[in-house]
Amino acid sequence: MERTKIDVRGLKVDEIDYLKQEAKAQNLSLNAYVVSLLQVKIRQQKTQHAEQILTSPLNELIEANNRSVQTQNANTVALGEMLKEMTQTFSQQLSQIENKIN
Repeated sequence: MERTKIDVRGLKVDEIDYLKQEAKAQNLSLNAYVVSLLQVKIRQQKTQHAEQILTSPLNELIEANNRSVQTQNANTVALGEMLKEMTQTFSQQLSQIENKIN
């Protein structure tokens, strides 16, 4: 791992003390603890950025899928009505044929 030195300015004494206590509690050096905090934050930011990039296309796919399902449902209802009418027509024709035979 390449070593890069960064000076951090602007922290208050109590903030530095807090970081030192947390590092000690996790059995890490102050540097290792601060590096781990920064790495976690970087991963979170990368994940959030990826989510922002993917959210719009995913929402569009979800919308397209929902429209497809709605269309399929409408077609199913229409086919059901058509079959119902056909069944009624066949039933009427069959009754007429039976009446003529009898």
